[in-house]
Amino acid sequence: TWYQQGMTAYQAKDYVGYLEALKKAADLFPEHPALQYRLACASSLVGNHDDAIARLRRVAEMKVYQDLAGNPDFDPIRTSTGFLEVAASMKSLKDRVGSSQSAFRLAQKDLIVEGVAHDPVEGDFYVGSVHRRKILRVSKKGRTTDFTTQKQDGLGAVLGLAVDSQRRQLWACTSGVAQMIEATDEEKGRGALMKYDLRTGAFIAKYPLGGGGTGHNCNDLVIASSGDVFVSDAESGEILRLLSGATELKVFIEAGRLKSPQGLALSPDNKLLFAADYGGVLHRIDIATRSAAPLHADPTVALLGIDGLLFYKN
Repeated sequence: TWYQQGMTAYQAKDYVGYLEALKKAADLFPEHPALQYRLACASSLVGNHDDAIARLRRVAEMKVYQDLAGNPDFDPIRTSTGFLEVAASMKSLKDRVGSSQSAFRLAQKDLIVEGVAHDPVEGDFYVGSVHRRKILRVSKKGRTTDFTTQKQDGLGAVLGLAVDSQRRQLWACTSGVAQMIEATDEEKGRGALMKYDLRTGAFIAKYPLGGGGTGHNCNDLVIASSGDVFVSDAESGEILRLLSGATELKVFIEAGRLKSPQGLALSPDNKLLFAADYGGVLHRIDIATRSAAPLHADPTVALLGIDGLLFYKN
């Protein structure tokens, strides 16, 4: 609400009102890089030049790129030494620092890939398609085949995927979203957890979220060593659990505690569940007590938009 009021003031060229509204928004989300950037714009426009440069420097430290050259809000400070320094720092964020290599390439270009899972036993990769509503299998030699066909077993958009290598099963989150082919109004907002046999490709079971009602998004999942499956519902805000051998998903973390849970990961001892809240928080959940606490990061780290999670080397 404060952000919207600030943008309304900005459009009206009420830059003092713009600044004050954005400050109130930033009081609620102090580490939000977009708010810090807007505050830098506002400070520049009202003559608080040192504050504008300090906030821009903070955004650059968060490794968040903004096109400073194309924003006229910074005309009052554009030639200052501080602005030129932070602009150079921002520009350097576009330099490539990664050293990854292509694992494989998919010939079909309209898949909209979301979930990817690896089978350590056979070496195959499984890839979920949002648009084409199917799961592909990529062999360790790079050969791609359809593990499921389009819309098979009532598949919607395929989001999270996980391989249970011990039990030779593939688990998939599927949800009705606008980006999937042949989407109907009836399908949108419904989600389900699907289980397949890795050996044969046979469909085993479907576990609807919320009893099959609307207002759900089966987003991601993780499998415990016991065979229990934890599922994030990005729409309702719940985290669900399917106990090994059970036939129905049960609420593990109720709605209201997280805004939009997405990626999930387990500690090696399976005592802690980590959940990414898309709005900017990482939660550590004690599975025995179901108590959740935020993980605190360095203030220069932007935690917005975290989707997938992996627990790696502690």
